[in-house]
Amino acid sequence: MAVASGVRMGLPTIFGKILQRNASTQPDIETESLENGGKVVFLYFTAFWCPPCHEHARTLIKWYEKFKASENGDLLDIVFISLDYSEEEFTCFYNWMPWYALPYCKRETAAKLIRRYRIANIPEVVIVDSLSGRLITTAGLQVLHDDELGEKFPWTPVAVNDILQTGTFSRGDGSAASAFSELSGKVVGLLYTGSWCKPCVELTSILKGVYEAANKSCKRLEIIYISDDQSEESFEESLKETPFLGVGPSDARKSRLYQYFNITDIPRLVMLDEDWTVINEDARVCLTCDPGAEDFPWKYEPLNILHEKFARYLNRENCLIYMTDGSSEQMDQAKLNLEQLAVAERDKAEAFNEPQLIHFFISSSIGKADDVLKTLALPSNRPAVVILDDRTPVWYFSRKRIDAQAIESCVADYKTQMLEERFAPTEKESSL
Repeated sequence: MAVASGVRMGLPTIFGKILQRNASTQPDIETESLENGGKVVFLYFTAFWCPPCHEHARTLIKWYEKFKASENGDLLDIVFISLDYSEEEFTCFYNWMPWYALPYCKRETAAKLIRRYRIANIPEVVIVDSLSGRLITTAGLQVLHDDELGEKFPWTPVAVNDILQTGTFSRGDGSAASAFSELSGKVVGLLYTGSWCKPCVELTSILKGVYEAANKSCKRLEIIYISDDQSEESFEESLKETPFLGVGPSDARKSRLYQYFNITDIPRLVMLDEDWTVINEDARVCLTCDPGAEDFPWKYEPLNILHEKFARYLNRENCLIYMTDGSSEQMDQAKLNLEQLAVAERDKAEAFNEPQLIHFFISSSIGKADDVLKTLALPSNRPAVVILDDRTPVWYFSRKRIDAQAIESCVADYKTQMLEERFAPTEKESSL
C-alpha cells in the first residue's frame, strides 16, 4: 500500500508540539514553526554523564556558530535529546548549548526516538528534513566528521548504486573486477566483516557455500566483502579464501557504505535486488538457514511466520506477534487481520527512509516457532496478540475472535505512546 500523495510526518510527530529554548527570557517554541522547505534539523543525542559528550558538545557548538554565519545558516536547527538520568544533569548540560531541546519531562518521547533511529552509542546526530520529517541519515556524527566546513549541506546521501558502480573491486587472486559489469543485473549482498572477528569468519565460511549453490542454479548472486580489518594485508589474506568481490580498509567506498546503512556492529549482511532496492537489512540468519539457496533472494516480507531465524527482530526491534494454535483457521484469520497493516507499515517506512518501527509475525505454536516467546511468560490463550517493545511485552489481549480494526487501533496508540500497558487478558476479554 503506497503512502498517499501529500502525506508527511513533520516535526511535531517527531518531537511533539513544543520545544524548549535555552534562554530563560524566551518562551518555549512551537515545533511546527521550525518547518521550512530546504531546512534540516539535527537530533543531537547526548548526555552530561558521558565524558566524551562534553568534548563533542564543545566541538559542535563551534561548528554550529560558524555554520550559522554561512549562507546556509538559516537552514539548520539543532534539537538536544537528553539521555541524562536527572533534570539537574539535563539543565547543567543544556546551559552550554545555543539551540533547542526536547523538554526533559518528555522522557517517553526521547526513549521512542532512541528506538526509532536505533541509537546505539552517544553522542550521535540524526539528520532529518524539517518540512517532511523524512530521515536524511542516522550517521550524522560521521557526516560532520567528513564535512568540517559544512560544504556538503544538506548532506543527502549518494544513492548506494552510485557508490558501488564506480571503480573496481578486488578479487582473491589479486586481480581487479569492474564494478559496473560485475554487478549489473545481479542480486547483491553487502557483507560487513573482518578477519579478526570470529562470528564474521564463521558467517563468511557459510556464505561461500550459499553463494556457490545460488550461482549453480543461475540465480545471479554477488557478494561484496567489505573489510573492517586494520591492514590491507589482513584483508587480502581473508579475501583469498572467498569467491567474493572485495572492498578493502583503505577503499574510500568503505566509510560511505558503513554510513549509508548506519553499520555499528559486524557481521552484517544487507541484501539488494537487481534495482538496488534494499530487500533485507540483515539477512545473516536467512542465508545460514538456507544452504541450498532455495529461498533466494531472501527478501524480508512485511508479514512473516515466526521462526528462530527472526530471533534478531524479537531481541532488537519492536514486534507485534499474532499467536495462534497452529490450526489453519486461526492462521488464515491472522494473515487476514495483519497483512494489509503490515504492508502499509513497511511502505510508510520506505517512503520516509526510516527503519521500520514495528515488525509483524504470526506464531503457529508448532516446533520451535514459539520457543522465542517462552521466556516472556505470556498466558496460553490462543488466539492472542502481543506487542514487544525491546523484548518487553507492553500490550496483550486474547479473544475468541480478533479483528483487524482492533489491531490497527492498538498499533496507532502504540506509536503515539497512548497504549496502556497490559500483559494479560481481562476477565471480560477471556470470556469473549
